[in-house]
Amino acid sequence: MNAARCRRANTLAACIALSFTGTWITACTAPPPPLAPLRSSAPADASSLAQTDPSPPRPAYLPRLDAVPDPTLTLVEQIGGLTTAMATKGTYAFAGVGARVLAWDTAHPEDDGTAVFGRSPVLPRLVRDLAIDGDRLYAAVGGSGVLVLDIARPLEMTVIDRHNTPGDARSVAIDGGRVYVADRAGGVRILDAGRPGLPLLGSWTAPHRVHDVVPQGDHVFAAVDETGVVALAVKDPAAITVVGSEEGEARRLLAVGDTLWVAADNGGVEILDIRDPGALRSVAKPYPAHYGGGDFVAGMAAQGDRVFVSGAELAVWNVADPRAPRRLDGAAEPRERYCEDCGDAIALAGDRAVVGTAEDGGLETWSLADPARPVRVRSEIGLGHQYWPVLFQAPGGVLFTADRRFGGPVDRASMLGLTPSPFRDADGENWQDDVIVEGAFAFSVGDTPDGQLVVDDIANAAAPRRIGAAAHGLPFSSTDAWRGGRWAGHRVAKAGDRIVLSGGIYGWGCPTFAVLDAADPSRPRFLSVLGWLSDDPVLTEPPAPNANYVGLALSADGAVAIGVDNGMHCDEGADGWGGIEAIDLADPANPRIADRIGTEFEQLDVAIHGHHAFVAAGEGGLRVYDIADPDALREVGVWDDGDDTARQVVLAWPHVLVALSKRIVVLDIRSPGAPKVVGAADVPGETRALRVGAGRVWALTRDAGLVGYALRDGGD
Repeated sequence: MNAARCRRANTLAACIALSFTGTWITACTAPPPPLAPLRSSAPADASSLAQTDPSPPRPAYLPRLDAVPDPTLTLVEQIGGLTTAMATKGTYAFAGVGARVLAWDTAHPEDDGTAVFGRSPVLPRLVRDLAIDGDRLYAAVGGSGVLVLDIARPLEMTVIDRHNTPGDARSVAIDGGRVYVADRAGGVRILDAGRPGLPLLGSWTAPHRVHDVVPQGDHVFAAVDETGVVALAVKDPAAITVVGSEEGEARRLLAVGDTLWVAADNGGVEILDIRDPGALRSVAKPYPAHYGGGDFVAGMAAQGDRVFVSGAELAVWNVADPRAPRRLDGAAEPRERYCEDCGDAIALAGDRAVVGTAEDGGLETWSLADPARPVRVRSEIGLGHQYWPVLFQAPGGVLFTADRRFGGPVDRASMLGLTPSPFRDADGENWQDDVIVEGAFAFSVGDTPDGQLVVDDIANAAAPRRIGAAAHGLPFSSTDAWRGGRWAGHRVAKAGDRIVLSGGIYGWGCPTFAVLDAADPSRPRFLSVLGWLSDDPVLTEPPAPNANYVGLALSADGAVAIGVDNGMHCDEGADGWGGIEAIDLADPANPRIADRIGTEFEQLDVAIHGHHAFVAAGEGGLRVYDIADPDALREVGVWDDGDDTARQVVLAWPHVLVALSKRIVVLDIRSPGAPKVVGAADVPGETRALRVGAGRVWALTRDAGLVGYALRDGGD
């Protein structure tokens, strides 16, 4: 077995947990050979498409939408997200936080807890970059182009203009009445800042994606993927020409006098002499590749003869001689950084530096009273990049996020929306991969020393209390767990007193399935375990599930469990071929692997109502299966958007909500063979976790934070 490859496949997978009041449906998308289909999935016939669900018993945990016959989703809240854009005007700082811009006065005392901040309206996509010209703030918002906000009153920002670009706007700069946009595949775009709609003045089509632009007089320098830095003559924007280039890795640019600081996506920083744009040349490398041990893009800002670099540390450079920078003493403490295709943002406001800490969605304020020795005076954590997110709600309506890196209660009134998680161990070893909330109890699976399943009393959400755990197999070691120690649970489902969980061995990954009794939440006990318990074949109990489940659901009577997968088994990566598998639990002490249908597309999530399983099937859309006979699964219905990917599914009878890449769709499923769209809403980022409850739909996105929608009657 290739343990290293398997470890990457399992631990770097994007694991998703989906919840609604009282039960959880879960999913996990693993990195990319297919599992050979055991049986082809047959298309639904005319008779099956016409069948109507005979109103099966409704599980107590299932939220109802009956009062909303044709529901629509109206966006009402957005909290947190990546912080990769920063700008300042006077003492005010403006930060792109997910799909909003936040503004606050950096001169306000840091620690008295009364700082006032303003929020822009929710923008259509993640804010990638900001630039200020007078009372106008220009925001690059990815696939929605460039938006202009009025910031004359910073705490009351409004959108006053916009320009849609053909690509993905990642960077924006203002110079001489022109707006310069790095539009990735759309190249470099030059817009007229003085006219409504920001009409296009000219563009340059790049050989690869453009990440950043810096205008300097009659020239623009562009950071181009797989090329390096390209110098463009733009005096006539309708006839842009290439005048020079310098090979290398380039993601972010900063002009300092007649030099250009170039940050790569591997932590490195290089300085180019740009006095002759036709003959760019490297003069210094302040930071080598992989400085600090991570892959990230350093944030950079200049003030007088100082350059501030935020990445593996916050450091200050003297650039009195711009071609021979000298690092000053007093750099801040080292810090871990990893952020795929993103990095810190930094801007300067008087004697303050404000830093957006990219992937963790945080904000830092540093005092520059002594510019050579910055002192951090304020730090906040946020809802940043969601790698392995869990979203659940405690009694009293307190929303929680959990992640293998950070998480905690969502403070909807705070600046960034997140407070430290009371679930986390001091050493960070207590990971939650999936959570079910039922009443006052949270049933969690993940990497924890206490067992594969742990139970916490969360009646007091601020101080959860562990009351029970169930452990099976080898003694736990957080080190050995990555090398084939005790198996761990990854997905969990519950019906009444019965719990099922699926998992595997960290660092090896062969599938395991277990049934537990939780009649006494303080003493959950294993009834049976199937599959791989360690990398020692002697401890393996066949039969085992045919693949690693990324989604798991349990019928309301606890008689049938359904696992779905995207083709991953043991140390083999997934490649988009998946399947749906039934486990007969008529005898919970002897669960039986029943039927399996292999599919040509990955299966990412599953929910059960009555004798139907509703599956988010990636590029296959929503698939509906009849599971009345676990030995004869059959597909009976399909809804397919056609050009999008179904990632998560949540039931709210008589509807099902399906999270696509950038949309949530509401389907009426009273006729399971013919799901019908009755509502939809755009989402500013890729949804990684979905929850329904108390008149709200919550979508936790990959980069754009937590987004809340109100359920309203479409007839209003």
